[in-house]
Amino acid sequence: MSRSATTSGRLKRYTNLAVALDMLRNRRISLVNPSLWTDRNDQYLIEQYRQQHGYLFAGAVCLTQASETFHHWKIFADGMDGICVEFDQTGLESCLHAPGPLQFGPVSYLRLDDVKALPPEQVKRLPFLKRAGYSDEREYRIIAFDRTVREMVEVPITLGCIGRVILSPFLPTNLANSVKATIRQIEGCDKLRVIKSHLINSATWQHNWARRLAAGDAP
Repeated sequence: MSRSATTSGRLKRYTNLAVALDMLRNRRISLVNPSLWTDRNDQYLIEQYRQQHGYLFAGAVCLTQASETFHHWKIFADGMDGICVEFDQTGLESCLHAPGPLQFGPVSYLRLDDVKALPPEQVKRLPFLKRAGYSDEREYRIIAFDRTVREMVEVPITLGCIGRVILSPFLPTNLANSVKATIRQIEGCDKLRVIKSHLINSATWQHNWARRLAAGDAP
């Protein structure tokens, strides 16, 4: 297992409700083959690394170190069943063990010209390199390589490394309450903090502006 230096904090996994329920119920993170990822550049680098090291399988999961953004919801957790599981980074990293080599850490972002001058020690981080156009994502990856043929690697975790679960901002409040109740019925999750994102409809944001405008501050 290799571990890259990171800044201790929180890591967010934007996904869908089905994946989150599996994660909470079975205490695991599933690392799947990147072949279905939209970014063909990512696919290419991980595939090159897999082939050069003689592995038969590569599995990965992507998280982010970034604060909540509309981009993350819309691209990675779109729709009412979108969900964000927020981890304590130190706690999650202490759980990261799996069959075969497991690597985890932040992604480095490169411009096209950077590739030509990249030192050899950085080339060894091939699965953690990405084009600069994605830098706002502040991605953090967990990647497993294995010499046996399989469809995914399941990494056991503890519920203690999960700080909170954030429900989609597109989810109506009455449905959000039902999802919260369902999650808290999972064994060990009765005290888990589950909230609904208000990114696209914040009462606090609107109230603060209402006070400013009522005070005579003309737009």
